[in-house]
Amino acid sequence: MARVLWLNTDRMYKKAAQSYLEVKTKTKVRAAEDDSSADFSTEKPEVHIGKTVLPQSFDRKVWEERLRRYSAIFAKYPEIENSTVVLQVRFATHYFVSSEGARIVDSRPLIRILALGQTRADDGMELARSETFDAASFDKLAPEHVIVAKIEKIAQDLQSLKKAPIVEPFSGPALLSGRAAAVFFHEVVGHRLEGQRQRGDNEGQTFTKMVGQAVLPSFLSVEDDPTLATLGGVQLSGNYNFDEEGAKSQRVQLIDQGILKQFLMSRMPVKGFEHSNGHGRAQDGMMPVGRQGNLIVRSSKTVPDSQLRQQLIDEVKKQGKPFGLYFEDIAGDSR
Repeated sequence: MARVLWLNTDRMYKKAAQSYLEVKTKTKVRAAEDDSSADFSTEKPEVHIGKTVLPQSFDRKVWEERLRRYSAIFAKYPEIENSTVVLQVRFATHYFVSSEGARIVDSRPLIRILALGQTRADDGMELARSETFDAASFDKLAPEHVIVAKIEKIAQDLQSLKKAPIVEPFSGPALLSGRAAAVFFHEVVGHRLEGQRQRGDNEGQTFTKMVGQAVLPSFLSVEDDPTLATLGGVQLSGNYNFDEEGAKSQRVQLIDQGILKQFLMSRMPVKGFEHSNGHGRAQDGMMPVGRQGNLIVRSSKTVPDSQLRQQLIDEVKKQGKPFGLYFEDIAGDSR
């Protein structure tokens, strides 16, 4: 382990030295940035030696039969061209050390069932639907009847989508329900609250100069809390103890009663926010940046689903439109 750490440190130092030289060269010929914050923050080094979680034993034959049973659900629908059901079992232990004095040993077990179905409409449009079931251990996975029902829903949705007529571009009333609303907030609000997006010429900087201002209706509040392992009895896959920069995860109140308060911060400061709040996350081989963990939207104003549907119908009539749109699910990007 010491050898691996030394080799990686040497490799990254040489890479950083070259990058630093390039940055110095560019700053001499480029106009000054609006945000002159430092590129890396100073943080208190964390020391945490967690208990290593050993891989759970499981009956491979039983699970092979179970996955075949799940996969066979798709076979009942000849319209589906490709389908996959996968079990992923990961018991990784993360080791983090830094020259600042951080020493972290942290286990992140993950049991995941992924079900994916694909087909193609008559006009050639690719159609795909998927469901993911995550848990920290086998006994915390969703019950079998729930998994079966979700896979059946994937197949039925694809069957309906394949036969559905194409909807032309439409401007009119729309209602987002359940997962559709969640993906909408993740993409439209969540990504724009990530710290590194508040600086750099290639970013939209939607909320950069709106701290302390209203960005949502007053009945909505948004937080990100990677410290939560469950919410309402549901396992949360965005849970972690320490981020990829060694910072302890924190609950962050991003928007309070519609007012923007702060951003999701890695160790890349932005103007007015000089320190990490435990959201420096990265895919393997990528630089950590401010990312969402468990994004939670809370509302002080609630309306029953039946009443919301009626309000949608009333708005359609008010605007004189032939119909409105009701979204149960939408797909986000892969970031």
